[in-house]
Amino acid sequence: MDRAVLDRTVRCATVTPGIIGLFEFVHEHEEAIEADLIAQGLRLRYVGQQDFSLDDLAVLIRHSPRTSELYRKLHPAEAAWSHTDYLLALIYDKLAEHNWMISADGAKRIRRPKPLPRPGIETDDEVKHYRGKAIPMDQMAAKVAREYGHLSVVPDVPQEPRGKLTADQVLAIRRLAAEGRFTREDIALSYEVSASTIGRIVRRETWADLVDTG
Repeated sequence: MDRAVLDRTVRCATVTPGIIGLFEFVHEHEEAIEADLIAQGLRLRYVGQQDFSLDDLAVLIRHSPRTSELYRKLHPAEAAWSHTDYLLALIYDKLAEHNWMISADGAKRIRRPKPLPRPGIETDDEVKHYRGKAIPMDQMAAKVAREYGHLSVVPDVPQEPRGKLTADQVLAIRRLAAEGRFTREDIALSYEVSASTIGRIVRRETWADLVDTG
């Protein structure tokens, strides 16, 4: 059995080639695979019988739909929302933004609508806020110089924002940018990041080691 039989489906680079690799993969994801088989009137214990071979099992794994338990386990963020869901959320946000801009609140620049929450993306309500009295910038600069002036200066090098986005979301961003139907500002609004972050992702200045799969 060729390794590609599994790799094209599960995108798991650690799968051992051949039947042993299939056994290892099934063992690692046994509960999810069993649940999907039960939904089709099958069981793992039926594998090896005349009407249900190892090749049949590999085919079922390879074509696991987005709604399957195996797909949900392997790609939780992607399974939660499809690309269509993200585009609909973007449309929703755009309409809400437009309605706000022509409203009395928009004229006063107050109560700006919040983007529709996306799975795996932290919202403002989930961000911890700190209260307290702000100090003038000159006092802050003096405090930093006093407490940290002995440290050597490190050049300000842009860091890859891997904590905000998942690999699947980065791949989706590159596909949306390549299609050209949405501006980088629109994509940035959809994923609640800056347009400059989208630009760096598209130009592969960040996530450069992530290889597009489709």
